[in-house]
Amino acid sequence: MSTDTALRDVGKTCQVSGNLTGLHARDVPQTFEVSGNLEGLHADFERMLQYKRFAVALTYPDAGFAAFFSDVAADADQLALEHDRLFRAKEIWLYGAEHVAQNEFQRAQILADVMGFYRAFGVAPGSDRPDALACEFEFMHYLVYKRLYALESSTLADSEDKAAVCFDAQQKFFAEHLYPAAKKVASAIAAHSENEFYRQIALEMLAFLEAEAARLVSTNEERTLALAFPPGQV
Repeated sequence: MSTDTALRDVGKTCQVSGNLTGLHARDVPQTFEVSGNLEGLHADFERMLQYKRFAVALTYPDAGFAAFFSDVAADADQLALEHDRLFRAKEIWLYGAEHVAQNEFQRAQILADVMGFYRAFGVAPGSDRPDALACEFEFMHYLVYKRLYALESSTLADSEDKAAVCFDAQQKFFAEHLYPAAKKVASAIAAHSENEFYRQIALEMLAFLEAEAARLVSTNEERTLALAFPPGQV
């Protein structure tokens, strides 16, 4: 079964458990359904699935990886060799701070800020660093999920406010942490790998990141301008 088929097979019901890729979550609702009468949410559902896909793609190709990318499971040994070559021998670090921090002080600041985002939403990295890109992609997946769940839960108090908080966090975390680092990593993978899986993932990641930047970063800038220049005061 192809990866796209595996993603589609989730259908309209999404299950999120405490064993998020690289993250541990508390108080995670078990299921929600994206109803047909909420216009625009199906696009967000697809975004959520893509964040999950890239989170898994950046992990070591073990049994969990093979279960998700079942169409390349037979190539697990070759993928493991390529993973080691790219992310160890080639030193394409899968940690955001290594690509954006200019010094140790900035690195410490970035790690603390990423942990601040995680704590605010009740998640924590497992055995990896908080700036591991697999964790950061998974966190964005979780934020999209939380927003969808809030919008779908008519009985949830202040659901619209909670959805807005999740979207604001998506904008900030993407612009400040995931986008600048993931773009560099994906570009490096595309430049240094001839492996079909990793090269395709890198190219798809670059396209996805640019689409998300147009959606999240531009929207955030428009909101900032609107607050700075209210209608009638420009």
